[in-house]
Order: sequence, then C-alpha cells, then structure tokens
Amino acid sequence: MRVLFLAHSVPRHLGKEGGAAAGALLLRLAVALREEGVEVQIIAPAGRDAPGAEQLGGVQIERFRATRARVAPAARGAAAPPAGRGTWAPRRP
Repeated sequence: MRVLFLAHSVPRHLGKEGGAAAGALLLRLAVALREEGVEVQIIAPAGRDAPGAEQLGGVQIERFRATRARVAPAARGAAAPPAGRGTWAPRRP
C-alpha cells in the first residue's frame, strides 16, 4: 500500500517539540504507517533553509517553495473576499 500526505507543515526533526501540532501528528502517523510496511511520502512547504527532500523515520518528505505572499494572500491568512466579489462569489442556479 502507498500513502501520500499533503501538509501545510511538517517538523524537520523527529520528536521536535513546538511548531504546528497538526504537522507533528501527521509525521508520527506517517512513521507508524511506515513501521507497518506502508510506503509513505509527505509533500509540504519548505522553510528558507530546509532541504528539498529528506527522510525522517523512513518517511520520504518532499518540500517545495511556496509562492510569494503578494501572489497568494490567502497563504498569509487573509480572509476570502466578501460574497458577490471575485471568484469566491457563490454560484447561482
């Protein structure tokens, strides 16, 4: 069996405290699945000094550079435009 996780954050070290709790949980789950013989890969954004690819606990992690903040304001936590404006407007039948 093969499993691919797409994540918004993943710790750079096993057992590292702090950071995003969801990313730490995902990494622990991926390592547990790997120990059961599942082929696991994680794709997550890279930090400034993070390698493009690495292995933690037998899990392959591919990291990518996110787009610039001015191109993707939603990535900085910006709210969606109000209904009726832009591409976020609800579709009407």
